[in-house]
Amino acid sequence: MIFAEKKRSFSTKFALTGQKRTGIFLEVSFVQNCYSTAIDSKYTTNLKKIGGAFCIVKFFRPGRRKMRRQKGQIRRRKMLREEKMRDYRERIAEAIAFARETAGLSQRELADRLGRDKRTLQKWEKGEMKITMEDFLAIFEALRLQVEPYSKWIQHPELFPRGLEDIRKIPLDRKREGLVTYYAEHASPTEIEQDYYILFGDHGSNHHGMRQQRIANLQTPLRDRKRICLQIIENYNEAKSTGTLTDPDAPQPNMKILMACYEASAESIQKGHNRYSLGDLRDYDLEDEDEE
Repeated sequence: MIFAEKKRSFSTKFALTGQKRTGIFLEVSFVQNCYSTAIDSKYTTNLKKIGGAFCIVKFFRPGRRKMRRQKGQIRRRKMLREEKMRDYRERIAEAIAFARETAGLSQRELADRLGRDKRTLQKWEKGEMKITMEDFLAIFEALRLQVEPYSKWIQHPELFPRGLEDIRKIPLDRKREGLVTYYAEHASPTEIEQDYYILFGDHGSNHHGMRQQRIANLQTPLRDRKRICLQIIENYNEAKSTGTLTDPDAPQPNMKILMACYEASAESIQKGHNRYSLGDLRDYDLEDEDEE
């Protein structure tokens, strides 16, 4: 742009840096005498009167190179956001599937607990569908698992060298707190009576040895556990029928749950699985069993 002679700057800062208006820069220069000007095709130039003096107002946009650079930066930021959200969704899906397997439930069983369609759960576990916070929390409530370790892994996977497997390595103090909370807030009266009897009852066995028996049994294949379960059921029924129970006044086993364990394990073995689940224990009416 060639301005008329005898021009002076209205504002050095204003003239040099311009004033941004939605991507358009404004530059103002005063002229005492307005002569003809040569207009560059890149600019739009108007002659206006500001503060009693004529001036040339020049509007211009950033150069093409700068605009391409800005668009590239916006595109890269958008790609980074999309990649971050995709990683979040994949980790959420992995956490849901891992938690369900840890709880020993099938997709159908978990979907029934949630009251949702199995295909919806499958899409969540594959990361094909977004999940709301309410549904995410409902899954862990249905699985009866703490959501905090999984949420922490989703946000900070770098803190878990072995991935989700590290969630199972809960510190001893946390385990103690978990047991205290469970017995204080969630355990049924039957559970408390039975566990208290195992620890302090006069049943003729050592509770340390009984615990080791249970742990050893849990490490055997499901087909062996099923066989032991059937043997226990038969031994108890025989002792009850012959009046040879060691402590008839002590808490007795819930035979509905025991039979359900046997039947569920048998069904799982037929399907080739090495684990089973009973679902919601409230379906077995513990109080009615106690009254019998």
